[in-house]
Amino acid sequence: ANFYYFRGISHLVVGRFQAAILELNEAIEIDPNHAAAYDNRGICLRELGKHQEALANFQKSAAIYQKQGKNDDYQKIIAKIHHLYSP
Repeated sequence: ANFYYFRGISHLVVGRFQAAILELNEAIEIDPNHAAAYDNRGICLRELGKHQEALANFQKSAAIYQKQGKNDDYQKIIAKIHHLYSP
């Protein structure tokens, strides 16, 4: 899963969001608990104007981090959600 995750990140950092999403989809298919892949897929979706889909990915990422006991990562995602989606 990390192979596809890092390929996705390499596309994301240069603004190839659709290509990044395809790679991150592969990472998630292999490892459905890859919280960082959901987070970064959310970033790509948000950049493409797909705000509801992005929010769903951020929420999934937060839920996985919480389930894994990764409280710092969970709090970062929750803060991101509040920053991006609070009125």
